[in-house]
Amino acid sequence: MRTKLICALLALCLFCSGCSVMDLDTQNLMSPPKATGDKADIQRVIEESAGSYTFKYPQKGDYRSAVIMHDINGDGTDEAVAFYKSNKPDGVSDITVIFIDQISGEWQRIAAFQNSAAEVERVCFSDLNGDGWDSVLIGWSNYSSANQATVFRYENGEVKPSDLEYSYTDLALEDFDRDGTDELFMSSVNTADKSAAARLLKYSEASDSLVNVSEVEMNQEVTQYASFQAGELENGYRGVYIDGVKSGNQMTTELVYWDPEEQKLQAPFYSSDSSNKISLTRPAGVTCMDINEDGVIEIPAARPFEGNAAASNTVMPAMDERAASSAAPAYITQWQQYFPQEKELVSIQNMYVNTEEGYYFLMPSSWLETVTGALEAGERQFIFSEWVVNDEGVGASGAVILKIGVFTKANWDAHITATREFTSVLETEDTVYAVSIPESGGDKAISYQDAAKRFGLIESDNLTN
Repeated sequence: MRTKLICALLALCLFCSGCSVMDLDTQNLMSPPKATGDKADIQRVIEESAGSYTFKYPQKGDYRSAVIMHDINGDGTDEAVAFYKSNKPDGVSDITVIFIDQISGEWQRIAAFQNSAAEVERVCFSDLNGDGWDSVLIGWSNYSSANQATVFRYENGEVKPSDLEYSYTDLALEDFDRDGTDELFMSSVNTADKSAAARLLKYSEASDSLVNVSEVEMNQEVTQYASFQAGELENGYRGVYIDGVKSGNQMTTELVYWDPEEQKLQAPFYSSDSSNKISLTRPAGVTCMDINEDGVIEIPAARPFEGNAAASNTVMPAMDERAASSAAPAYITQWQQYFPQEKELVSIQNMYVNTEEGYYFLMPSSWLETVTGALEAGERQFIFSEWVVNDEGVGASGAVILKIGVFTKANWDAHITATREFTSVLETEDTVYAVSIPESGGDKAISYQDAAKRFGLIESDNLTN
């Protein structure tokens, strides 16, 4: 599980299918290199078309080169798709996408199109109409407005563009309905003229285009996406997990999936009817991931320890004056799976995640109702203690069960020379992560070996602030 946590969020956008990308270095392409072979011929075609130019690079997705090689006409050989801006005297020009194919042994320009966008947002390849070869989806970004997309098809020696009607914040190309052909999922946050929504577009033979087959409302309070992942649900359902940011540094998860029984999209966590809503709002922190490596993405929620009903419903119960004086409140991260047929969330695992230090600790199930925790003021330490409730129902922190400490290498050497209270569980180049287990930890105490197994690191890309 530790490896999964470290690696999973290094790949948050796994939506576009992939083939080979021409190996042309980004910096070198800003000033075109002296290429050889096919690369030189392709560059010659671009120079003949553009004159003086600057390459443009997709900002997101699997394809980040300004020159991408991919078979888009089904002939078994790659064509070239390239992006550039002409260097005009006024410094203003549209982005050009140029399609280059090898015909009778010679690389030639097939088509070129201009777009007024500021950037190429992404490039995706997918067989959207089931004809056996890939279309090219290009997303265009203008920074201050929603993204737009164009689908290009190369057939019978011609490249045919189709501008999509709908704008998007993020998108995914997946076979949501399991019919063997990808659909296009697009979702967007609120804009000045359109409410937040998600929709599924599918190829229609009748119109020879992508048409909207289903649409659902999204949370109108979300202003941006922190994470966007297509993935599996239980029982073969497929959907998109979206972690959205709201005002006040709050995050919420939205799930949109294709319902094969109803033949439409479902968004179980949001409804315009406030009485019919599952709230997954939490402090910004960890995003959705497959926490237990079962192939199904889990959803994080923040929950209190037992005994904190009078305070915030997401903050751990106070550990005397320590919690009040600590720099930030602590939360339990509860990982849940959604079961679409039963329409319910089921808790899978619970852990403490320290977003500042970048580590997690998987909590024993026996701790969930009987243990509290807080950051030690002025120290890089987190303390778990017993939560003891007396006969009058008043709770208070009891014996310390476990301490987690974070040390610089220098401080660790000094600690070893002095108290030796902590024992190392994991070390990086600059940091030592250690635990202290008092002998008086009571019946909730765990062994050092168990604590080490429950401890791990989460890369900064897995966290939001």
